[in-house]
Amino acid sequence: SKAVSSMKKEIQKTPATEEGDPSGQPRVIFKLFIHTVAMFTLPFIAYYKTRNYVHMDLEMTFLQGYIYGAVAAVIVVNLIIASYVYQALAED
Repeated sequence: SKAVSSMKKEIQKTPATEEGDPSGQPRVIFKLFIHTVAMFTLPFIAYYKTRNYVHMDLEMTFLQGYIYGAVAAVIVVNLIIASYVYQALAED
């Protein structure tokens, strides 16, 4: 009986997660949209900017430019994913 009442108190303390509760949905959708746009654009920008910088400014070979560009794009993707996960965990 005491365990049930303490569980009810804990449930009441937690935020509502029902589908019918729209209080946090616009914020969540906005964060998802921002991260989706970032995931689509930022890796391409990082790839091409890094590739051109390595090839033109540092005068390395095309292959090295491609490799450094790909590494930069992978790093950007991982940073975006980490940002999304961090924001999702910090939301609670």
